[in-house]
Amino acid sequence: MNAEHVIEPKNQANGVVRMPRRGMVQFAFGDDAPFTFDAIEVWDAFVVFDTSNRNEKGEVPTDQLVGYGLALRSFVQNTVTDAGKACGVNPPQLTNAEARIFIGHLREEVEKLRSFFAPKSAEQPLSPPRQDIKFEM
Repeated sequence: MNAEHVIEPKNQANGVVRMPRRGMVQFAFGDDAPFTFDAIEVWDAFVVFDTSNRNEKGEVPTDQLVGYGLALRSFVQNTVTDAGKACGVNPPQLTNAEARIFIGHLREEVEKLRSFFAPKSAEQPLSPPRQDIKFEM
């Protein structure tokens, strides 16, 4: 392997690759105590919930908007209640607006994390392009 393509860990000491902790976020409602949860885990669960409530066009049908809003609030309430219990916090009963704001903030946190787990394209190809391929018809 060409030496310029070898990737050395930046934070290596005594043969241990040290990786920073990522993905655990803290949220709090108003002046309540914060609770901690795994942003990616909750986001993935939300995507499953959201996708299952949309039609083939990716829309929530108009006649199901009220039910979707109630289910969304229930989803978020259960999520924050479970996360709060794990941290010894008792989150309040949420409004529909707070549930939607929670999802908006969660989306922002996940977007920040994407750069850490999205593959980066190599500056140079790892192997030269093949010159011997011919297309015939």
